[in-house]
Amino acid sequence: MIFTGRVPDQEEIYDKIENISSEKIFRFLGYRKSKRTRPTEVPLKDDLDPIDMSRLGLLPNIWLAEVPSVGRPVYRLGGEQITDVFGRSLRGASVDELFDSKTADRVANRWHRMVTENLASVGWGVVYPQRTTFRVGERLILPARDESSSKNFVIGLTDYRSEVQDDRAEHAERVFDTSIVYFVPIDRL
Repeated sequence: MIFTGRVPDQEEIYDKIENISSEKIFRFLGYRKSKRTRPTEVPLKDDLDPIDMSRLGLLPNIWLAEVPSVGRPVYRLGGEQITDVFGRSLRGASVDELFDSKTADRVANRWHRMVTENLASVGWGVVYPQRTTFRVGERLILPARDESSSKNFVIGLTDYRSEVQDDRAEHAERVFDTSIVYFVPIDRL
């Protein structure tokens, strides 16, 4: 586990990844590094091979979303664990279909910033509350492009650690707001 003893400020840009303990995230990051030719390069979506990710034990935790320059992000795929958590396939679902408006806006704005500024997003804490259940985990999200570079994507790995039940929606929202998310330039990964 990398823990610096310092909790990053929300949504700020840092020089390196800090405070991550997930082995799956480290494997995902190593795999991503193996697919680039230059540190500043955003990987092509098609270079990220599902067979390779499956061999590394990552595929159940992987998800991909298209981030259009205008409009709302739409999920293109989600691994088995992601599908289980959401209770449905994410394929073709917009962030507005999956989340309340506040969360959908937060996610869309974050992903637009990532693809525009070539940033990775690192997060831990509560991961997307669903009704009265919310999960605690860690997440790494990376920008990706298609071959023509006309479409932008984010590809993420979410490593869920635990599940919490709470009937009080306001409690889930308060806990969600305490989750930590920060950015790292892709050339610093």
